[in-house]
Amino acid sequence: MTAVGNLRPLKGHDVLIEASAGILERFPDARFEIIGDGPARGALIEQARTRGVAHAFTFGGHSGDIPARLAESDIFVHPSRSESFPNAVLEAMAAALPIVASGVGGVGELIDDGRTGWLVPPGEHEALARRVIQLMEDPKAAARAGAAARDEAEARFSFDRMIAGFDDIYFAELTRHGAAPAGHSQLAVS
Repeated sequence: MTAVGNLRPLKGHDVLIEASAGILERFPDARFEIIGDGPARGALIEQARTRGVAHAFTFGGHSGDIPARLAESDIFVHPSRSESFPNAVLEAMAAALPIVASGVGGVGELIDDGRTGWLVPPGEHEALARRVIQLMEDPKAAARAGAAARDEAEARFSFDRMIAGFDDIYFAELTRHGAAPAGHSQLAVS
C-alpha cells in the first residue's frame, strides 16, 4: 500500500506506522511505501524501527512520477490530520486505487464513504488498521471502490470536465454582457 505526502507531522504518517503493526499481524507480507520527503523523515524511520515494522516500509522520497508509483500499488492510505483538497487523493482516485483516508477537510468532498473509498477518524491508528485489513480480506470490494473512485475522478475532476466548466462560465458571462447569443452552450474551438 502507498501513502503520498510531505513528511510532516500533520500528514499523519506516524499513524500509518502505528496501524501497520496490526495490519502485519493479519497480513505478515504487507508492504508500505511512503512517497515524499520532509522534516519528519528521520523520526518516521526511527518510529518504524522502534515499532519493529521497518522491514515492511520503504521511504521512497520525492517522486516525479506519482502515477507510475501508484500503478504499482494495491491500496492508497491518506492518514492526514488536516487537509484542504489533497491532490494525492485525486491521483489515487484516478489510478483506481481503493482509498482509506482520514475524514478531514476536503477529503470528505472527494470520497463518498463506502463507495469510492473509506473515511476513518484522524489519528486513530486502530480504525485505520481495521479498515485496511477489511480491504485486504475483500479484494472484490476493494476493486469495486477503486473503479468507482476512478469513475468519480473522471466525471468530476478530469481535464475535459474542467474545460467544460470554464466554457460554461465564459459563455454565461458573454451572454450576461450581450456578447453571445442566449442559449448557446459551447465555444467553437479550432
